[in-house]
Amino acid sequence: NDVIIVDEEYVNKKHNNNDQDDDQDDDILTEAPPKLIDAMEMAKKLHLLASTQYPELHSLISQLDSQLTQLFIDSKGAKQTKIDDFFCKN
Repeated sequence: NDVIIVDEEYVNKKHNNNDQDDDQDDDILTEAPPKLIDAMEMAKKLHLLASTQYPELHSLISQLDSQLTQLFIDSKGAKQTKIDDFFCKN
């Protein structure tokens, strides 16, 4: 079950410009993905929604949250391998 989001302004623009070349009909508007921190914040809100209205989605949202957290950790550079590494850095 795929979800398709339609930009209403884009559709209206296309209907108003029917006389333009057919090659332009293949143009697709793209949206920049959210920042990682914003995606993690959205996952927190999805947890709340799932716990109140859609409990069957809770495990899926937990997996998403876990993957986002791992991406965040990986984006921060080298990982600490030993407890001694922690004390050497601080």
